[in-house]
Amino acid sequence: MTKDLMKKGVLIGVGLAAYAQEHAEKLAKELIKKHKVTKKEGKAMVMKIKKEAQKHGKRVSRMAEAEVKRVLKAAESKGASRMGMKKKAPKKKKPIRRKKKK
Repeated sequence: MTKDLMKKGVLIGVGLAAYAQEHAEKLAKELIKKHKVTKKEGKAMVMKIKKEAQKHGKRVSRMAEAEVKRVLKAAESKGASRMGMKKKAPKKKKPIRRKKKK
């Protein structure tokens, strides 16, 4: 379940980056067609937007992953308390007793 949610968070970031790139390319073509920018300027604009979209897409993925972890941790502790269970403490190692020599 955790891996699936994290995967979805990453896909959200990738999807946003892809959408931004597609939109930037359409905008650049439109501006070139209307002679508002040159082809060179249009390509530069698309590359800049693509870079920014990738950076922000990764950031969104990290934020989504952190939020999923936080929610799962909260759900885990609430689920245990709802069932009347306490959170299990880590097991303590028993000390090794050595026989005393007589």
